[in-house]
Amino acid sequence: MMLGSDDALPDMLDEVQSAYRLAVNLPGEHAFEPLRAQLAEVLTNAARFVGGLFRHKQGALSVGAVADLVMVRYPGAAHIDAQSWPRHLLWGLHTSQIDSTMVQGRFLMRQRRLTTLDERRIHQQARETVARLKLHEF
Repeated sequence: MMLGSDDALPDMLDEVQSAYRLAVNLPGEHAFEPLRAQLAEVLTNAARFVGGLFRHKQGALSVGAVADLVMVRYPGAAHIDAQSWPRHLLWGLHTSQIDSTMVQGRFLMRQRRLTTLDERRIHQQARETVARLKLHEF
């Protein structure tokens, strides 16, 4: 699966839901059908979809392959299969369920703790900067 965001919504799962809501409200009786097929292609065959963009092996979990992963704690009791997982992605997942992230084989967040950044130090520096600039919340 492939998700990415360069839009106003920093939450990629929210962005997928918004895109879906926009698509299903297109005018015309069958206007959504081509978009549904395209969305399914991008979500299920992301490696092939972006194949020309990267020089590294992709589409497999193996040594040397591009391996950016998001691990989710999904408590849903419903059965998930090839037909139902897009609905789970759209309506069942929330970013609060993201447990770990890995980029190029390296954990950036593991069990909801950042591994490469000092979050407390960043927050402290932000507070000091706000005080120095005399910025106030609305």
